Amino acid sequence: MQADRLTAVGTLAAGVAHEINNPLAHVILNLQYLIRELPRFQGDPTHLARLFERLREARHGVERVSTIVRDLRALSRNDPDQRGLVNLERVLRTALRVASSHIEGRASVIEQYEEVPPVEGSAARLEQVFLNLFINAAQALPAETSQSNQIRVTLRAVGERRVVVEVGDNGLGIPPELLDRVFDP
Repeated sequence: MQADRLTAVGTLAAGVAHEINNPLAHVILNLQYLIRELPRFQGDPTHLARLFERLREARHGVERVSTIVRDLRALSRNDPDQRGLVNLERVLRTALRVASSHIEGRASVIEQYEEVPPVEGSAARLEQVFLNLFINAAQALPAETSQSNQIRVTLRAVGERRVVVEVGDNGLGIPPELLDRVFDP
């Protein structure tokens, strides 16, 4: 399990660097603008409004980076065997956010979540499973038809004691010669 986790984290590294770099560049540019413009401020309300807008944009960029880092920390928890009651909707949303750099530009994500009871399990292990499913689905979709590609995530209750998560895409599927390897790391 640890080797699988490290493999997935390695695969995500380039996408995460890109995800973090974009908001950080935005923050740096806004802060450079503010450093340059603040000495020129002479009480002009229009100029002050522009400066505050740049501060709000910088704060938004930092919040985006914070969310990315929080999601990565959740994925790399030290105790993946810790079991308890798990909110599957939260697990699915976290895994989708972490996989977003792989999905973006390749497919749209359609989420359909019903209210379901918590399930017994390990949130870290479930996040890993869904993260792998989402990345595999995105990588299997043809890039030339990215506008019509879809990844569907459905969460629903079946009866009182069963919860079902379905992940599907409109790709070609797994070639028959690879079916016996679907659970290989």
